[in-house]
Amino acid sequence: MKTKIYHIAENYDYKYGGVNQVVKSLIKNVKLYDHEIINIKSKRLSIKQIIKIYSFRNEKIILHIHGVWNPAFIMVATMCLFLNISFTMSSHGMLKEITWKQKGFFSFLLKYIYWNFFAYHFLKKAKKIHAVEKLEFKNIKNYFKNNKIITIYHLYDFDNKIERFKIKKNFIFLGRIASHKGIDILINSFSKIKDLKNFQLLIYGPVFDKNYFKKLQNLIYKKRLEKIVFFRKPIQGKFKKDMLSSAWAFLNASKAEALGLTNFDAAKFCLPIIASNNCGLGELKNNGGITINPTILNFKNAINETSKWSLKKRINNGKKINLFFKKKFSKKIAVEKWNRFYEINK
Repeated sequence: MKTKIYHIAENYDYKYGGVNQVVKSLIKNVKLYDHEIINIKSKRLSIKQIIKIYSFRNEKIILHIHGVWNPAFIMVATMCLFLNISFTMSSHGMLKEITWKQKGFFSFLLKYIYWNFFAYHFLKKAKKIHAVEKLEFKNIKNYFKNNKIITIYHLYDFDNKIERFKIKKNFIFLGRIASHKGIDILINSFSKIKDLKNFQLLIYGPVFDKNYFKKLQNLIYKKRLEKIVFFRKPIQGKFKKDMLSSAWAFLNASKAEALGLTNFDAAKFCLPIIASNNCGLGELKNNGGITINPTILNFKNAINETSKWSLKKRINNGKKINLFFKKKFSKKIAVEKWNRFYEINK
């Protein structure tokens, strides 16, 4: 009989980031185990969820907690300790320094108290902790010095037939509208370039931070970029495929990110990537993209350089980024690592 993995995920919905995609890929590909999702929709467990977890006390199961800041996760970890249930954890980039400081000193103070006097003491009991790339591994190690931390890249399916699309002069950002994503850097970069030769910046994603979204709108108006920078609704399915396949380049100026899946989406459809060096991608130079420190000047120069590519160079760089991701992020190797990651009850 297969061991069952219960994935504890917060707000299991696309607009809250890539956690749902990570869990879906685990369910689809890690077939040595059965899987089920427990969706946490508030800051505490529901009575039904508490009863469900309590019923696991005599079963051979593993709980996989996806996140750190929701108090409901700590309730799960606490129950695991008292009921002698094994659990693992993925932080999904939530312990990076910027997530502590991005909402000001008072928020930082609350997180500091919550982490040091409450959360850490329960989460450190995790049998194994998952890091998605080397930068996150180092970051997690700062907090969990005595835990076993395993680095496993995303499980991602690149086995698709590449279709030919007419390439348009669109730079694309794909992701949540949140301050750590660095969208303000992209907008300011566009404002610094005098002649973009009819290029546009299309920003696709759900509004996660309303105040930040308003600041971005005001920035576009202030810089008089209304005719070249546009916000669009989140895209899925065929439309997402069409837009990524026909764009000029993908822009990612994230200030903190654990190997974001949107980079994989871009590479899957042969879209060159200009990415922050906070994304854990490694060096993209000579591999169809550019990796840079996320500053306005750096992105201005990179966007300007990219806009001058010939169509042939754009297509060739798209092929390079696709091949680079396929080689670097082997799904077969990742599946083998996940199978071993969950071997904690033997």
